[in-house]
Amino acid sequence: MRSVLALSILLAAANVQAFVIDFEELSSTGGTISTPVTSGEVGVKQFTFTATDALSGGGDTLYIYEQSGDTSLLYCPYCYMEMAHSEGDLFSIYQLDYWGTPWGEDLVDVAVTGFLAGGGTVETSFSYNTSASSGTLVFGSEWTQLEKVVFGQPSGVSHIENHAPTFGTGFDNIHVAPIPAAVWLFGSGLAYLGWLGRKKSSGQ
Repeated sequence: MRSVLALSILLAAANVQAFVIDFEELSSTGGTISTPVTSGEVGVKQFTFTATDALSGGGDTLYIYEQSGDTSLLYCPYCYMEMAHSEGDLFSIYQLDYWGTPWGEDLVDVAVTGFLAGGGTVETSFSYNTSASSGTLVFGSEWTQLEKVVFGQPSGVSHIENHAPTFGTGFDNIHVAPIPAAVWLFGSGLAYLGWLGRKKSSGQ
């Protein structure tokens, strides 16, 4: 029984494939342009990105930014952005590239929160300033079985009234792996059988 279950889990896990969200399919031109997404939501490669205005000030919250043949996603400085699988599957996130305009501040911090299946969160952050406005954020092994990831409103931003597409936090090359429901169910079943086995052993 155990070998059959283990084999089933391995077969299901084989369907878990990592890929990179690079936003290139959203490109519309070959030049430099910021295109506002009036709905505040973008769907790309099985994932949905939604930006919300934290100040309820109106205006566009999400932009498709194109420069030098590269396309990335940008959200406004007084917004937060949520990332989730389009079909509600759990997922893992491994790393991403970030960049941004620091609004004249010495240092801008952006908090990143992952919401785990079954409750609980994992957290990290990244920073950028006038001397280093881009970088790569690498996530630990605990960033798996995620329901969603939320990128917070940047701290220390004084020029929040400036609602221009050149002001914001940009993302590109997000490495992710959706977790099919079958893998999650098999894993839960295995944990439950293990719990039953321990309970039976302790009762003897």
